[in-house]
Amino acid sequence: MVDDLAAVRATLASHGAFELTSVTGRYLFVRHADGSEVEYVDWTPGISVRMLG
Repeated sequence: MVDDLAAVRATLASHGAFELTSVTGRYLFVRHADGSEVEYVDWTPGISVRMLG
């Protein structure tokens, strides 16, 4: 879970990661320069509470 998806996207891109898929909403899927694939999620506060308690 991240606080600012746009900042994460910019940081990752500056380190050689590129976006694989952008899903409608606040999700970002990237492949890092080392080949690892990660999903970053920017949940709203209400969803965070429901999902994490």
